Amino acid sequence: MLENIHQVFVKLGDNCNYSCAYCCQRKGGKRPAPASAPIYISPEVFSFLADMAAKAPEPLTVRPFGGEPLLYMDAIKQLISALSAHKDKIRWFINTNGSLLTEEIVDYFNQNCVVAYISNDGPHTDQTRTSNVLTDERLLALFRRLEHKAINGVLSAHNQDLYAFWDWCESKFGKDVETGIEILMPDPVMPPDLYAFDLPAFKSTMQRLVAEAVEAYKAGKTGKADRVSWFVMSFALGVLNAALSGNKSRTSFACGQLTERLTVDVAGRVIFCQNFGASIGHVTDKDIDEKIEAAWEKAVKLLKRCEKCEIFIYCRGQCPFLAESPGKEMMCKVRKILFGGVLDYINALTEGEIR
Repeated sequence: MLENIHQVFVKLGDNCNYSCAYCCQRKGGKRPAPASAPIYISPEVFSFLADMAAKAPEPLTVRPFGGEPLLYMDAIKQLISALSAHKDKIRWFINTNGSLLTEEIVDYFNQNCVVAYISNDGPHTDQTRTSNVLTDERLLALFRRLEHKAINGVLSAHNQDLYAFWDWCESKFGKDVETGIEILMPDPVMPPDLYAFDLPAFKSTMQRLVAEAVEAYKAGKTGKADRVSWFVMSFALGVLNAALSGNKSRTSFACGQLTERLTVDVAGRVIFCQNFGASIGHVTDKDIDEKIEAAWEKAVKLLKRCEKCEIFIYCRGQCPFLAESPGKEMMCKVRKILFGGVLDYINALTEGEIR
């Protein structure tokens, strides 16, 4: 399974200075946490990443992860320095709340081509996260200085108007900044307001998105510069890949864990994902590939409850490790609207040949 991995998360720790409403870790506080003690990263982790990068047909994506990664800047520097000989074969990405950004960190990221994804929900960030760093002029100026940056939002009930999210981001950075959207993954203790979607309004938004994306495609505007077509097209490519692969495709989780991406911690343990730390094995295990396969086979059985759904092949279900909650039923409805819209988009472009 390792030959299919193109992204590795390096779990640095759980410390975080935020306590965002939908974070499944939720271990932060509302005040800046003290800098973490120096982190020792096993040399075996460096060797593993170097080997993965050398064998990968495309540059390997490596994501130092927390908690809040900027609390672990010393560890991030260790990683980048230790793998500097492979810089042409590795792409560095970091997801951060952005609150701890400094001039020094900006300079370091620019020098090492680190892509910083700021977690932000546009005008509704104060309702979903501890604070909105992009309303802080000092932090906003620092973020603008980053040469490689993007904004990563979460599709929740507060942020279901994607046009409002995009417009807000553009008001801060113009059309040049890339924006990404993750779909909310509810758990039993999540505040209900996060998944209290206005379904008719969201369906209307998707219909507008699809209509505009079809027109953009006809006009040849399908790149990242066109926010609507890129959003719909990114989902459409996944749907087409699943449809063309059919039953021959290995069932995977929506996140791609174990089939497309892997998580290791600083001691070299291979863990199920960056949010749930169940150990699978160690990077030095000669049979680590078989252990990953066994972990996948065990975990994928948890998706059985979703397999009869008409959009399962595209949706891949919600996280199997989050316990059942009232929000899961609502998010199934949201996903059906989302993927239904994407299928309408594909259908419009192919005149019904695929659906």
